[in-house]
Amino acid sequence: MEEAWADIAVVFHWPLADLERLGFLETMQWRDRAAKRNGSEE
Repeated sequence: MEEAWADIAVVFHWPLADLERLGFLETMQWRDRAAKRNGSEE
């Protein structure tokens, strides 16, 4: 989960406190959005 939070934080500049509030599915959805915005699809 920490790796996903890091990906999201780098792209969207969200603080850890906000990321910790996300559930697993929401975190994965935001991670996917971050990857698309960053230009790297994993």
